[in-house]
Amino acid sequence: MKRIDSCVSVYPAFRIKEGQEQAIRSLLKVIIGRAENEPATEIFSMAYTGNKLYLRESYTNIEGFKAHLESVSDIIADFFSMLELETLHVVAPESEAEEMKSLMNSMNMQADLFVLEGGFAR
Repeated sequence: MKRIDSCVSVYPAFRIKEGQEQAIRSLLKVIIGRAENEPATEIFSMAYTGNKLYLRESYTNIEGFKAHLESVSDIIADFFSMLELETLHVVAPESEAEEMKSLMNSMNMQADLFVLEGGFAR
């Protein structure tokens, strides 16, 4: 049965720094392995075109997103050192939007914030 969509979603696009393609792919395998065991992570996938990386992440709520950040806290600096952020879109319910924006700002990531107004999820 479908439910009202109240997920927090993060959609960053990065340019992979020269010579870091294999390293970022290897590190993402570790990150995805951890995300698979996070109960509130609903989607975590990666896509590539040339030297660009796109991530699609959705969490049950903001607490799920925070739990994901905690699970990768030991490797996130390495992850970001291999990339340059090009765009970041965050989609969140109004009740969690400002906190998501603050979290992104605390990581020095400027996000376009979209407030969720309707839809469904499975």
